[in-house]
Amino acid sequence: MSRRATLRDLARATGLDISTVSRALRGDQRVAAETAGTVHVAAAKLGYRPNLAARALQAGATRTVWVLASGLELAVDHSLAREAGAVLEPSGYDTLIALYRGDDALYERLLQRLDQGLADAALIVPTFGVHPESRTLRALIGRRYPLVFCDRYPAWAGAPAVTTDNAQAVQALVGRLLGAGVTALVVVEEMPNMVAAVRRDSALAEAARLGLPVRRGREVDADWLAAQRGPIGVLATDQQNLLAWCRGTAEALRGRDLRFACFDRWEGEPYPATEVYVGIQAFADLAQRAA
Repeated sequence: MSRRATLRDLARATGLDISTVSRALRGDQRVAAETAGTVHVAAAKLGYRPNLAARALQAGATRTVWVLASGLELAVDHSLAREAGAVLEPSGYDTLIALYRGDDALYERLLQRLDQGLADAALIVPTFGVHPESRTLRALIGRRYPLVFCDRYPAWAGAPAVTTDNAQAVQALVGRLLGAGVTALVVVEEMPNMVAAVRRDSALAEAARLGLPVRRGREVDADWLAAQRGPIGVLATDQQNLLAWCRGTAEALRGRDLRFACFDRWEGEPYPATEVYVGIQAFADLAQRAA
């Protein structure tokens, strides 16, 4: 494989010093037009391409923003990358996706890359679980590195975050369940992240405000279910957790009239419920505000 042409090669080919060649390639107005033309002709002939990594190191900027996401399966992940890129591109920033696949060690390594200057800023989408506290993340926040958590965020980080009004969304979902005739509510416990906690606590508070009998998923037993005389609503952050709770409570739920509510999407039939209500977040708006 042929060797990549360097500034030294261009200087040798044109008979100019390296600093003049470098200024000509950057469009420095101090370089005469004829000299600049000579340099660009030589660069084209030798196939010279600038070393952007070296330029970034010298300038202290990469003109890139990373989106750190666990995967691209969820709407929040791919919508964030697409919509944030549309906002950042006109300002001359490229948007790159860095996937950590739910691996805390890989997540930490990517944070270290940010701390080493491989990107100018970052939009971070945490997993539904809780990331361990990170010294690297605290260091980035401490020196005011521009990063924003999107949708979910670790409570301990104290970093900027953009999310939706989950309390208001839960109130709307509970209202839809009531409109469907629900007379009791089950709030399924979720993995411990701040968004899931807000949704859980808001659902419990809204049920109490409305005088609606309510239980956390882990507190539900056959006696409580048997005491309910009307349709039962089940609210969870997502379909996966909701259906997992139903499978674990299948015997007690047998023959019950159920209505479901969750966030973002529902795939397939609502079974074992008769209806399902989905709160769909405006991820495009979230991404634009974060960017």
